[in-house]
Formats: sequence, structure tokens, C-alpha cells
Amino acid sequence: MLKTIFIFLIAFIITFLVTPLFKKLAYKFKFLDMPNHRKIHKKPVSLLGGLAIYLGFLIATLLFSSLTNKLLLILLGSTLMLFLGLIDDYIDMKPKIKFFLPGLAALIIVIAGVRIDSITNEYLSIIFTLFWIIGIVNAFNFIDGLDGLSVGIGFISSIIFAIFAYSTNQQTIFIISLALAGSCLGFLRFNFHPAKIFMGDGGSMFLGFMLSVIAVFGTWGGSSKLSIFVPVAILGYPIFDGIFVTLLRIIHKKKPWIGDTNHSFYRLIRLGFSQKKTVLLLYAISLSLGLFSFLIANLSLSLNILLFSIIIIIFAVFGLMLVNVGTATKESIKAEKRIKNALSFDVEDWYQVENLKEVIKFKDWPKCKKRLSKNINKILNILKQKNVKATFFILGWIAEHYPEIVKKIVKQGHEIATHGYKHTLIYKQKPEKFESELKKSINLIEKITNKKILGHRAASFSITKKSLWAISILKKLGLKYDSSIFPIKRKTYGIPKAPISPYNIKKDFIEFPLSTIYFLGKNIPIGGGYFRVSPYFITKWVIKKANKQNRPAIVYLHPWEFDPDQPKLKISFFKKFRHYTNLDKTEKRFKKLLDDFEFAPVKEVLNLEK
Repeated sequence: MLKTIFIFLIAFIITFLVTPLFKKLAYKFKFLDMPNHRKIHKKPVSLLGGLAIYLGFLIATLLFSSLTNKLLLILLGSTLMLFLGLIDDYIDMKPKIKFFLPGLAALIIVIAGVRIDSITNEYLSIIFTLFWIIGIVNAFNFIDGLDGLSVGIGFISSIIFAIFAYSTNQQTIFIISLALAGSCLGFLRFNFHPAKIFMGDGGSMFLGFMLSVIAVFGTWGGSSKLSIFVPVAILGYPIFDGIFVTLLRIIHKKKPWIGDTNHSFYRLIRLGFSQKKTVLLLYAISLSLGLFSFLIANLSLSLNILLFSIIIIIFAVFGLMLVNVGTATKESIKAEKRIKNALSFDVEDWYQVENLKEVIKFKDWPKCKKRLSKNINKILNILKQKNVKATFFILGWIAEHYPEIVKKIVKQGHEIATHGYKHTLIYKQKPEKFESELKKSINLIEKITNKKILGHRAASFSITKKSLWAISILKKLGLKYDSSIFPIKRKTYGIPKAPISPYNIKKDFIEFPLSTIYFLGKNIPIGGGYFRVSPYFITKWVIKKANKQNRPAIVYLHPWEFDPDQPKLKISFFKKFRHYTNLDKTEKRFKKLLDDFEFAPVKEVLNLEK
């Protein structure tokens, strides 16, 4: 155990101590990565981090291992790989040459007798070994596009290999895996976002080379036929990204070795993840695959095939979702920004929502603590800062009791529409009662604003198949559009097969359905609780997908969703989850949403009269 700690610590400490030195040398000799259209960093960054990783690894390996001819050839191959990568960092080789460059170092490994044992035919084994090493080296080079991504996944993979090797008494593999893990972790302190130094092509190609060789050199399953499954799982994410980006380049009739922004990690950033969160997510995926490799190590061949089929399907779905994001180019971003999406707010206070009706009745409203004015002010200030206009669907009861709130919204140039009178579900009303309350709401709002009301949104999207009669009443009272139909299936609302784009539900009357995207047999919704509970990238993906289909999205929120300090009531777990989850994140996500897309009031998006 003490030896294990020393191997790791020596590699870690040496790399940790020499990295700042190599950083200074890189600036002195202009060994720098310059910013360009494909890269995220804005300033020149040192490219000599790979030397620090190599030095820590090499010293720890030489100190603790027996230098067999095979190990010496592996170290020779890794040294060649490092220096070929460093040459590329300095002179920027042609992409095609760089892509096949690992083949030179791979030949040394084949000469050393390191091959894929599960392939019994010698010539096929050599060919597949060469392709494996070239592929993994390029895969690690490909994922070295975000701070800490490649070296962090290298650390996770090395640790998993080391644990396997220790448990199966593979001493040499254990030492070089542990030394590699220590040097990766020592460098990660300087390479994690925001990176102070990059490992460059020299480092990423050295790292990929060593991991590909460890994978081939070791024995990882109960039989030679199973040996390939474990390293494929451990190196699963780099393999996925390599296949993903290569296929996209081929589909787009580009050469596989020409760099672009099609990588999975760039697309995750486009979905709304920060650089740091993207890297941490991919660490989690790699760690999960590493733990999965322990599960499959001693299973039968048929079970391995079954489990791997499931993993492939999961990655295929993940890849399909990322494909829909598109490539991060200035042109595509500008194209998306040309479409104006509708931004709307259902104006009701925290105690007026359907979710709390079991504990707060209509007669109790006047007794409840009022928080609406504060939350409306917060929303209006954000909209003013971002120069965005929206539609506010106002409850008639709110207009009646707090006309100053309505006046404040109108004064800032936003559209006012009706949300009914007292947030009653339409399908629980008689048509006559609904018409009476709606007319009351419209009259109250129009009297305050001196403007004609054009739009309506039902309480809790309660225009369903059994309450479609409400549309005729909306038109009868002079409204021009409704935005109440949700094309999803829920217990209390939704018409799953309703159109997903604005459409004429009656002559001269438009329905603007709440936004969804059809994916894997289901409509994926956004807005309100979906906006809060789901990761932001889901909202961003749905809107981008809608805009690519040349249709506007509509986002809805409530003022109480900007209020994490609102009273917390004793309600069922599910209702508590829906109402209170991520209230503290709404404001930050909302600001990001306004930065990512163009928004306007519903009437403007539908080109209705002012």
C-alpha cells in the first residue's frame, strides 16, 4: 500500500511543481495556443503542459518498475508521441498528417509484441491494434477543447485501469496506470477552468497513446473474448465523441481530420451549460462508465453484448439530441435570432395558483401576504435592462384590487391580456359562468389600460377537449387569440395531438399553443415549472429546435417563480416539488434566456393589430 501511495504522490508532486516552470518557458519561447474562431479562450495560453505530465509519469515509472524490453519500447513510443505532438504544437502540421501521426508510435508498440489478444489472427490483430491506438490518440486530442476535459477524463480512466490491474496482479500495468493518474491530477490543478496552461497536442496525444497502450497491454476480463469490453467502457466518452464528430463531418462532406465545432462538448455549451458544468457532467459520465466496467468484467459474453447494446442505444439517443443543437457558428446564431419568440407572464400571486387550492381557498385570498408588486417590479426591471417587451396575462381579481400594478406594466410598453377573473379551471365551469367572469375581467382591465384586450390564457391551461366550447366565447367577446392549449398529456390539462404551431382554431381567431418539441414519441414542454425543474439546456434546445423549424416558441412564467422567499406551506410532496423547486434559480435562468433568444409580446409575434 505504501508503494502505491509513493507512485501516485511522486508523479503528482513532480508534475505539480514543474508545471509553472513549463508555463514560463512557453511564454519565453512563444510556445503558445493563440485564440481563433474554433477556440473558447480569448488570450494566448502556454502549450507545454504535456511535458510536465510526461516528466511526472516517466520519473515515477522508472523509479518503481522493472524495465523489461516491452516496457522500454512502450516508453520509447510514448516519448516519440509526445515530441511529435510538440512539433505539431510549434509548427502546426497539416491536419491529415497529424491525424495519422500516432501510427508511427503505434508501430513501436506492435514491434514490442503488444497487440489485441481477443483477435486470434495475427495480421488482423496488428491492423486492429494500429487502428485502436490511432483512434484513441485522436479521440483524446479531439476532446482537449475545454479546460480540464481531456486530462480529467485521463485521470479517471487511469485510476480505473490501475484498480483493475491491482486486483488482477498486473504489476507493470498498475505502476504505469497509477503514475499516469498522479501526473494527470497534478496538472489538472492548473488546467481546470479557467486554465492557466494547456497540455497541447503533445500532452493530449501522449495521454491518449498511453491509455490506448494500457488498454491493449492489460488483461481486463474473465477471458480473451471479454478483454475488449472493459477498456471500451472505460474510454467510452472519448470514443463516443470521436465517432460522433467523425460521422458528422462525413455527413457534411468534410474531411474527418479538419477541426470544427461539431464536438459533443461544444454542443452541450450551446444547450446552456457553462464550460465548467459541461466538463463536470462529462467527468460524471466517464466515471459512471468506469464503474460500469467493473460490472461487466466477469459477466458472460452474451450479457456483455446485451449491456453494451443498451449503452450504445443511450449514447445514440444522446447523440441525436446533440445533433439537433446544430453547429456553433456566428451565421447559425444570427439565423436563429431572426425569429422572434413570444414571452408571457401569467400574473397571479403565490397564493392564487391551482397547486395550492387544497390549502388556500378563494375566500382566503384577501388574508394572504401580498408579494406580487415586488416580484412584478423585479421582472419589469430585468425586461427594461434587456430591452425586451412581453405579454402579461392578468387575473381580473388582480386588476380589480391592484390597478396600480397593471398601470405600471402598461407604462413600460408591455401587452396586457386576460387570465380570467379568479383562476378557475374552465372545464369545471358552466359556459354562462365562464363568459360572465371573463367579461368582468376584460372590462376591468380595459378600463384601467384604455386599450383593447386581444388575448386570453386559461387558468392552468384548462382549455382541453371537454372545454373547447370556450373558444367560441373568447371570439364572441372580441378577443383575437388564445394561448391555453398545451400539446401534452397531463392529468389536469393538455390536448396531446393538438398542433404545435400557431393556427386558426376558428375563423379569424388564433390559438398559440404552449411550446413543445416532438422527441422519441413524446412532446417535450417548456416554461413555468418545466423551466425551473428541468435543466436550462432543455428549454434552450426546445426553442432552438422550434426556431429551426421556422416557428416561434412561446415561454410562460409566473411572478411568484421569481420569489424564493415566499411562504412555504404544508402540501403533498409532489405539489411541493412542483411549486418550490429551483425558485432561487429562476431569475438567473431568465436573464440567460433573454440573452440567448429574441422575444416580443404575443400580439407582435402573431402580427395582430396594436
